[in-house]
Amino acid sequence: MTVFSSSSLIGDQWTSDGSTVITHNPSALNDRVGRYLFADASAVDATVSAAHMAFGQWSVLNSFERGRALSRIARELEHLQEEMALLIAKEQGKPIKESRLEAQRAVDIFDYYASETLRASGQILDSVKPGARIEVTR
Repeated sequence: MTVFSSSSLIGDQWTSDGSTVITHNPSALNDRVGRYLFADASAVDATVSAAHMAFGQWSVLNSFERGRALSRIARELEHLQEEMALLIAKEQGKPIKESRLEAQRAVDIFDYYASETLRASGQILDSVKPGARIEVTR
């Protein structure tokens, strides 16, 4: 397996700028697994700003659009599942069987929350305050 090399997505731009750390297989310390970026303060600020803008865009999506987006993520993770499992096994020293379960769990979580977007429900409760109501929407 080649060394995994990460980039940072800030807004819609990928960057490889910044200092890095190399990870090693704990079972074979000469075996490099990955090269990961450390974000400096300006990169963190840019990422937070981009996340605020993305939240605004996400907020206007209806539940079906959100569900489709989460399903697309699940399908992409499913496509990369074996690669993720091998990387987890090498980087953490886990047995491959356990790493595959962990990669599958990531897919399952996105599938679960994609399906939750179709189950919007709620209730209105009485309030002790006159003229007020308590509304719970899910």
